[in-house]
Amino acid sequence: MASLTLAELARAACACSALSRWALLAVSRLALLDERVLGLGAKPSAAGLEGALRWLAPAQAVGALREVRLPELRAHQLGARTLSLLPPSVAVLELSGSTDLSARDVELAARACPRLEEVLLRSCPQLDAHAAVRSLARHCRRLRALSLSLCAHVDGRALAELGTLGPTLESVGLHGCVRVTPRALARLAHCSRLTTLDVGGALGLTDSSLDQLLPCWPQLTSLSVSESSALTDDALRHIGACCPRLERLACGCCPRLTPAGMRAVCAGCPLLRGVYAAQSGAIDDETLTMIGVRCAHIETLDIRGCARVTSGGIERFFNARRAHHPHADPREITILAADALESYAAMAAMLRPRCRSVSGAVT
Repeated sequence: MASLTLAELARAACACSALSRWALLAVSRLALLDERVLGLGAKPSAAGLEGALRWLAPAQAVGALREVRLPELRAHQLGARTLSLLPPSVAVLELSGSTDLSARDVELAARACPRLEEVLLRSCPQLDAHAAVRSLARHCRRLRALSLSLCAHVDGRALAELGTLGPTLESVGLHGCVRVTPRALARLAHCSRLTTLDVGGALGLTDSSLDQLLPCWPQLTSLSVSESSALTDDALRHIGACCPRLERLACGCCPRLTPAGMRAVCAGCPLLRGVYAAQSGAIDDETLTMIGVRCAHIETLDIRGCARVTSGGIERFFNARRAHHPHADPREITILAADALESYAAMAAMLRPRCRSVSGAVT
């Protein structure tokens, strides 16, 4: 795919006799990563962003823009006119980290970009999630992925609006949404095509809520329930029974999980590629051996802070994998392990020729 460097962009700007000073400023602050992606290289003013979009508008490049990523901007930097100038070809929009992003800003973007397929609104603490989702549901009928993780005002009304996107929505991020109750989570059942779900840290996440919801999504491939203090092994048993296509499971920092629950996941989810269980009791040596036997496609194991794992358990994992899946390449496995055990240093040296990495402590 062809790409433009900032130097090439600046030369093109200098050749344009009608270029405004704001557009020239924006050229030095925005990077056109390729013909379809516009990303932010610094913190421009609203006038700079608007000037850049106005300057790019007559060119062919802006009509081909597929992604616009403008994270960590304040609303006065975005500006209403800037959002309304976004080209209709944009399919991926990121406005994450904007501390004062409003539902009105989201509505302007949705009106300008009716072909949006993925919207990232993570860590927007002032956002009225209900009004924002309503605007997206009204104007962006192709929306497949939406992340509202760490947004403080996500509640049952917002999740009810998500239900209107049920025929298209495939990925939902609600990590750390503390106002999501079990009743609110139940509204996600209308999103029947979900393949990716992140509800880690949601206060409404319980064993019973997962028991009710998971049968709605047998096609689920990625699930995060991390940082959920209420979950027990019953939740893992529900996952193993209802998600046969699961490839990625994140269950770190869940203090009530035990190896018995994780073994139920291994038995029911043979397609697992990544298990992220840092700082939990869900993994021990026996569970590692079972993963090596049952999960032929495993690529990543995050076992940092798992006190029940020993260096001998890691060795038995590789032995079991080699015995039951002799054609699998052990060099494609990434193990994230705490180096609190002194013997891990020796294990790292021994396993380095056989696995991609064995890395250190939790940061």
